Amino acid sequence: MREIFTSPVFIWLALMILFLVVEIITVGLTSIWFAGGALAALLASFIGAGIVIQILIFLRDLLSCCFTQGRLR
Repeated sequence: MREIFTSPVFIWLALMILFLVVEIITVGLTSIWFAGGALAALLASFIGAGIVIQILIFLRDLLSCCFTQGRLR
């Protein structure tokens, strides 16, 4: 039972839900990028990518969204 809670799929799903709840509470479209990155990493986890690849996908998605929105310029 413990391996279910430590599997990358469960972790990314839990993080995505957490970021979506934070987004609903704040309504500032700031944590939506984290939820999108978690979704991309979740999909990578489904296809069997390693944890390092999943984290890189999460960060790439997060940073690309921030840079295109002009937040980190």
